[in-house]
Amino acid sequence: MGDTAVSRTRILVMEALDMDLTRDETRDNKRGREKRDKEHEKEIDQINCDVRDGMTTHSENSSSPPVLHTDVDWDSGIEESLGSYIDSTSLAEVGKLNNDLHYLIVDHKSPYLKNKDKLKKGLNRSFGRFIPGGDSHSYCGGDLENNGEIIEDEDDELLKKVKKTKLSFSNHSKIDYKPFKKNFYIEVKEISRMTPEEVFVYRKELDLTTFGKNVPKPVKTWDQMGLTSNILETVKQLKYEKPTPIQAQGLPTIMSGRDCIGIGQTGSGKMLTFVLPMLKHIKDQLPLVAGDGPIGLIMAPTRELVQQIHSGIEMFSKVLGLRCVPVYGGSNFAQQISELKKGAEIVVCTPSKMIDMLCTSSGNITNLLRVTYLVIDEADRMIDMGFEPQIRSIIQNTCPDKQTVLFCATLPREVEILARNSLHNPVEIQVGERNVVNKDILQLVEVRHEHEKFSRLLEILGEWEKKGKIIIFVNSREKCDALLGDLLKLSYHCLSLYGAKNQKDRESTISDLESGVCNVLITTSVAARGLDVKELELVINYDVPINYEVYVHHVGRTSKFGPKGGAITFISKEDSRYAPHIVKAFELSKQVVDDDLKALADSAKRNPLSGYMTVGPCFKFKEEDELSRIAAKKTAKEYGFEDDISSEDEDEDVVY
Repeated sequence: MGDTAVSRTRILVMEALDMDLTRDETRDNKRGREKRDKEHEKEIDQINCDVRDGMTTHSENSSSPPVLHTDVDWDSGIEESLGSYIDSTSLAEVGKLNNDLHYLIVDHKSPYLKNKDKLKKGLNRSFGRFIPGGDSHSYCGGDLENNGEIIEDEDDELLKKVKKTKLSFSNHSKIDYKPFKKNFYIEVKEISRMTPEEVFVYRKELDLTTFGKNVPKPVKTWDQMGLTSNILETVKQLKYEKPTPIQAQGLPTIMSGRDCIGIGQTGSGKMLTFVLPMLKHIKDQLPLVAGDGPIGLIMAPTRELVQQIHSGIEMFSKVLGLRCVPVYGGSNFAQQISELKKGAEIVVCTPSKMIDMLCTSSGNITNLLRVTYLVIDEADRMIDMGFEPQIRSIIQNTCPDKQTVLFCATLPREVEILARNSLHNPVEIQVGERNVVNKDILQLVEVRHEHEKFSRLLEILGEWEKKGKIIIFVNSREKCDALLGDLLKLSYHCLSLYGAKNQKDRESTISDLESGVCNVLITTSVAARGLDVKELELVINYDVPINYEVYVHHVGRTSKFGPKGGAITFISKEDSRYAPHIVKAFELSKQVVDDDLKALADSAKRNPLSGYMTVGPCFKFKEEDELSRIAAKKTAKEYGFEDDISSEDEDEDVVY
């Protein structure tokens, strides 16, 4: 056994002996216990940095249960016979103690919990600890706390943290929610005079489709939305000449206090659609006092999107004297805590990090008691990333009567179920065809063997690299790193981006891409949302997207800011189960389907082992149906049957 291993073993045994001694301490008087504590603290001051660093590295890289250790410096005069005795007789007991302590910290079921007071005394404050929670287990040792000075109640706080690993459910019947106003919209005369037929024609011009009953009429100018003068002035300074289609219909809908589902391509102006009504909503309520959480809460899937939304809100919030705090992983957690404790009317967050913040310090950082305006942005992407449990947990802990707004680029079944359970009588606004790739994007699909893809990629880069920016999508970070290495060897200037990268690297990568330092980005689906890249000429799906929604997300990155872009997708015969989804995207966007792709899709549909699945359609209340109902009611009135038909017209609203 090497010297380092022997030293580690000795340290482990000293931990065991230390815990045994502290359990026996309760039989001594207080003065004797304090005396031994002082002597022990003197021993701790003589730390062997090499041993400690080795133990920390081992703990972080090992898949075995975390090891608790004291940084004890062994005196060089200890006899070798003692070391031999320790090696031969004590390792098994040390392992048992370490496993028991790991069982306690992670699973909270150890028999030590019966004597929690003794346990807390036995946990020496120089021990290293692994605290469960967040993205990964974090190492907390005595050397990391206040330059070696451990806070007095550290062990108490640790026990509180490890006990509360998820957000508890709120009992709304015991909470006194204050009344608040949601409807701020006053329809101007020009809009109120529009007939149903004129509204129908105008929505067709905007390429809008609405679902639901009593949907407000779309507006035509910013002045018709009931916005305050300072907000209107900011809008003009940002050079937004007129509302986009989603804004024309979405703003009056949300300003009316209705729950809303907005479906549209990224870059359609969704952010202003939910931000401007939120500002009006917040300003109408009482100011925050000490201990209050936010009034407006916005959830988004990625750090980049959180940052973009936060930047957009700050353009307006500063004018109104409101504070907005972003909460996401990879940044200074302590700074976020400090900002939240100061009080913020608006919080923009990723769901998992918001729950971490709500559970930190037993919920004393912030809370959801005053949230009356909730936004779920890019809901389809968040569910695809596995955030649905966190989203539902946050929704369940907010005021039941809140106003909820949900936006997405596609509306898969999982999002419909979430909307049905979380929104009340919503209005659904769809811009363009649902789940359809922009018709301005040129889509190409090439059926190729796996070994042919790289050489074909080099040909494409040689043709497109100098024309503008290129994003290459792959399905794993391992493939991302491998492809990056292969291209760098051939002197291609390219970058990579995926979820495991730290925040500084991510921000640096995006900055280099936007500034033109590098024109090629290799990424996973983490960048399919919230990544706004101007002058993006081409998207390459090096690995075929796994479903229709992901394909729409990837391809939607190009042609976002106006100029016509392109998208090239590689697919092999082994990936034939994904071919029908791509064929669907081509057909719905009115593009010609290649014969090879069509044959691949047909073979996947015929082969039950291919893994291809279809989902049935959903039927909803449509605007055309409402026009038919109005016409029928008008005819009935002319014939004197108004009373008979009114009962049919007063059906219950569509409930999600």
